[in-house]
Amino acid sequence: RMRDKLAIAVRRGNTIVELYGEVLGQPDHTRGVEIVIEFGKRHRKPHERKPRLVFDGSGLEGDNFAKELRAQKADEYFDIYRIEMGAPPSKRFIYYKLRDELAHKFAKWLQHGAIPTDVELEAEIEATTSKASSFTWNGVARDLEHVVLNDDLRKADSLGRSPDLRNACELAVHDVEPNEAESETDTSAPAPAEAATEAPREEKPRAIV
Repeated sequence: RMRDKLAIAVRRGNTIVELYGEVLGQPDHTRGVEIVIEFGKRHRKPHERKPRLVFDGSGLEGDNFAKELRAQKADEYFDIYRIEMGAPPSKRFIYYKLRDELAHKFAKWLQHGAIPTDVELEAEIEATTSKASSFTWNGVARDLEHVVLNDDLRKADSLGRSPDLRNACELAVHDVEPNEAESETDTSAPAPAEAATEAPREEKPRAIV
């Protein structure tokens, strides 16, 4: 609301057709949800089904954004999917499976996908690198590659900001299953962290926050 950008990436097939990023400086999420709904209306063609809205539902801000989506009846315009991109504080400095999967999948998608020309996004892609990590997870020793955390990228000697546009693109190319969508009465749960096998891509808009 006050610090990070509202970031939206709209995808059709293997092309992210539009990016939007702006710090709204609002005390609540009212205007942010209004903008998301405007994007959905603008990109949906008359003959198409509702697009999928996949958003970062991490933490208190994620909860509040989800509440505002319900308040504005966004499910009339989207099939809504809530994804937890941020690890809880107790696990923030160890391997966080979903966050890494989202980042690595986007990097792989870039080998055949198309994105708009955007200097800020290019810098965020370059800065979000992988590094080796050795630790014990559930009693098992692991050697894995994980991406630099957003908290580290915000530091002055790194990117100096949160990679909001890249995060939006990561969610844009994340395939969600229909049974993971939030129902109109669901006020709690994030979608399961384990993604199902990739579904065939459909030519319909994806709006992401």
